[in-house]
This record gives sequence, C-alpha cells and structure tokens, in this order.
Amino acid sequence: MVRFFAAQSQGETIRLYSSPHQGGREEGSFTFPRQTGRELLCLSDFVSPKSLGRMYYVALFVVTCGRDIRELS
Repeated sequence: MVRFFAAQSQGETIRLYSSPHQGGREEGSFTFPRQTGRELLCLSDFVSPKSLGRMYYVALFVVTCGRDIRELS
C-alpha cells in the first residue's frame, strides 16, 4: 500500500496534510532525530519548510510479511 501526502517541515518534524492546499487538515506528523556529527542533517531538512508556504510531497508505504509470521520466526 502506498499513499502520497502533501507535507511541510517545521524544525525536525514533517507534517502531513489531507490536501495540498493551504488550510488542509493535518493528518499526522513525524519527528526525526538530527545527526549528532558532521552536517547535523535531519530528514525534515529535505522537505519544504512551512514558513515558505509551499507544499512538498512525500510517499509513505506499508509492507507485510504475511499472516502467521510470528509463528514462523
């Protein structure tokens, strides 16, 4: 299953919206850690900041190993 979401970043958080238009309902958010060394990057750095007023798009996907995987493992 895959779905594209309109998104904007705010600090270390990526906010997902139901619509690409301003005022779309926020569906959820993910907060990611920032690197402790080197460039101090965070995944949210690659999404348009909310302060710019532009929407970015991210794709989320879900996979499964199937039923009864716990018993097999």
